[in-house]
Amino acid sequence: TAEPVIPTVEGEISRESDLFYTISVRSADEPPRMSFDAQRTMMAAINRLGTAISERGGVLGATPVADDRLRRAVMGDEAAVHAMMAAPADQRRQMINSLIELCQTLIGDEYERALAIVRALEMVRDAE
Repeated sequence: TAEPVIPTVEGEISRESDLFYTISVRSADEPPRMSFDAQRTMMAAINRLGTAISERGGVLGATPVADDRLRRAVMGDEAAVHAMMAAPADQRRQMINSLIELCQTLIGDEYERALAIVRALEMVRDAE
């Protein structure tokens, strides 16, 4: 029998990106299905962003973010991340864009690290 073909997404991804996928196998007769796990990818990206800010001597509570939900998320509050992911699509996109801007502003000079976080956030933002 032929090897199953698994559809993938192609694009520019940093070597340090943490993108999570779920692979489902319904039966031996069907090829596996792969789906992007936006929730896990978002948690990983936010954890990396928070770590990067802390390592640079930033105080997470003093992060220059006007939205309290985003500040709590960057501080590692999982409930805030879940709430962000459950928000209506337009609000979620806006919050993720704010996180991308924060990443570019605070750690943009660490190109590979910033690119990894930004690409993961973009994948989550663009997932439907």
